Amino acid sequence: MKSECRRAVGYVRVSDESQIDTHSLEAQKTEIRRWCEREGDELVGFYADEGVSAYKDGIDYRRALVALLKDAALGKFDVVVVHTLDHWARNVGVQRDALRRLGEAKVGFASVTEGFDYSTPAGKMVLTSIGSASEFFSGMLGIHVGKAQRHRAEQGLVVARCPSGTGDLSPAGSRRS
Repeated sequence: MKSECRRAVGYVRVSDESQIDTHSLEAQKTEIRRWCEREGDELVGFYADEGVSAYKDGIDYRRALVALLKDAALGKFDVVVVHTLDHWARNVGVQRDALRRLGEAKVGFASVTEGFDYSTPAGKMVLTSIGSASEFFSGMLGIHVGKAQRHRAEQGLVVARCPSGTGDLSPAGSRRS
């Protein structure tokens, strides 16, 4: 247990507006709250980017991240907590720039799931490795989605974004299992 209580903020994000209710903004917040309680940190607030890509969008397109970085520079908190690193960034350039800004503000960074300490040389290496893997995964996912959409189009099937969990749609719009 640490000797002093830090002021912590949580950062939560989902990449698509359809995921706001179904993919965990509240679940991310719950896990961050639990982490802060275990660590003895005071959770003073959350920053949420709803429907913003962590792969394609740079820092300037992520309003909550911009506000978080400005508030960090003003000394409003001591540590930023995320549920997983890929909610922070799936682009190594964005990850490094944002973490550099936190470091300049003397603000720590923690991940509930990955459990690393970014302030150490080993933590920086692990962070960069995980960030590279997240960026690779996002890039490969885009390739696979494009391949599946081309295949559907070639078969005369609907090529459209389906709401999460709706399954495959036929040209008539009926659900197929």
